[in-house]
Amino acid sequence: MHISRITSSFDNQVHRISATVMGTEVWFESPDVELRPSAEAFASAFLIPSLHIAEALEIDQPLDPVWLSNIKNILPLASEWWGYSEILPRALVVSPSTETASDKIGLSFSGGADSLYSLLRYGRKIDYLVFIQGFDMKHDDFERLEFYRKSLDRIGETTGSKIIILRTNIREHPLFEQISFNVTHGGVLAAVGHLLSDSFGHLVISSSISKDRDKPWGSHWRIDENWSSSNLRITHFGAEHQRNEKLIMIANEPLVRSNLRVCWENRSSSGNCSICEKCIRTRVALMMAGELENYPGFEGAENLVEQIANLPLSTGKMLIFSKALDSERISPEIKKALKTHIRKTRRYQNPHYQGLIAPIRRLRSWIRRINR
Repeated sequence: MHISRITSSFDNQVHRISATVMGTEVWFESPDVELRPSAEAFASAFLIPSLHIAEALEIDQPLDPVWLSNIKNILPLASEWWGYSEILPRALVVSPSTETASDKIGLSFSGGADSLYSLLRYGRKIDYLVFIQGFDMKHDDFERLEFYRKSLDRIGETTGSKIIILRTNIREHPLFEQISFNVTHGGVLAAVGHLLSDSFGHLVISSSISKDRDKPWGSHWRIDENWSSSNLRITHFGAEHQRNEKLIMIANEPLVRSNLRVCWENRSSSGNCSICEKCIRTRVALMMAGELENYPGFEGAENLVEQIANLPLSTGKMLIFSKALDSERISPEIKKALKTHIRKTRRYQNPHYQGLIAPIRRLRSWIRRINR
């Protein structure tokens, strides 16, 4: 897999770094700061995809030896978790940079519970909040971006952090369409850090998987720091707590009340649809904290029983629902709906049940094809 022609441009007040990856242009751009034409950025983003197709990543620019040494720690995990062969990138190696890395800190920031927790609990001032358009949100969804921009500006004014919005088309690359983003997203977060390493020398990535609920994941406490180079140190923060625990710990913060955005289904330009599984899990957690009524970005509890009943049964992310059954702040009606959902989901996940319904699914699919 070949990466070539890493180029930098500045047009219409927008800084852009692009490269050709297997014949397709991949770009990152921002109007807010100058970007560094970093070979480590593209190598970080495409290392896992290169392993997925069992090809060595080849790049026509030298790679930092610290980065190359660190990623040797990622390869065994990728092999253990996803069955990939341990194939090192092929590139020239230069001496470690003698530049003094910036002492500024950047935080990958989505406005969700994990990144808000990091912003408020990291223990040091966060100098830059980095929002990636093209990560959860499509890179050309400017309506949603405008809403997020207002929220980001409010947060920046409150915390004194500078906002960086960076757009990318990376998820449109054919390789990223072949692989679950659950596997590849950590490398993209690291790539953005390397592109911004002239602005800050330390990138904080918020945990989404806790150590006590460990599973293979693209951004992980065992992986993220290994994307570091001589110019950029990457830290994974918050893995001691589950996401809903983090949310409950910060739920009474005014900044969180006004700006929490968790919905990734993009059903609403305002940021939260209130009815997808992630939104409902968040609303239940806020009820447990006694805070739901203080969150204008979410519906209250009035329709929650019906909305829980309408949830799909395939995902099985029921930990917060199980914990809610022991909360005195959850009404008996909502607890009953949660119990029903938990029972149905567990039955749905049972292999014997799946074997019984598989023929029915095939029959329905056959009927749909006939009726087209």
